This record gives sequence, C-alpha cells and structure tokens, in this order.
Amino acid sequence: MELKDVVALQVKFFREQKGYSQRELSDICNFPSSYIFKVEKGLRLPNLENIFKICDGLSIKPRDFIASVEEKLHTPLP
Repeated sequence: MELKDVVALQVKFFREQKGYSQRELSDICNFPSSYIFKVEKGLRLPNLENIFKICDGLSIKPRDFIASVEEKLHTPLP
C-alpha cells in the first residue's frame, strides 16, 4: 500500500470514530468542503501542517496518527 492510501484509511478511521461526516471535519479544520473527501479517496496527500489541523479537528495527537499510519504501512497485507 502507498503512503497516500494508508493516510486515507487512517483519516477515515479516526473521523468515523468521532462520528463526523467528511464535510463536518472539513468545516472544523477550515478546509474547502471537498478536501477531506479527496484525502480519503487518496487523491490528496495532506502536508504536515494539514495533518496537524486534521488531528486537532479529531482531538488526537499527531504522533498517534503518524504511529497508526506507520504501523499500517509496515503491516503486510493478508
């Protein structure tokens, strides 16, 4: 799996855990309404600043988000 795909999965996972729609998270983070959609579809890879904004919007620590991405990135597919 590519990095953008793992980031997409993890953003979606944490967003759904919080019960937010893509639009709600975009609004919380002050992103254009389609930004989270594009991230979750693997069409955009957020830069570090936007990863911090997403994490803040989801009330998670950026290091926990990065650790989850790293774990998934290095876990072999079944």
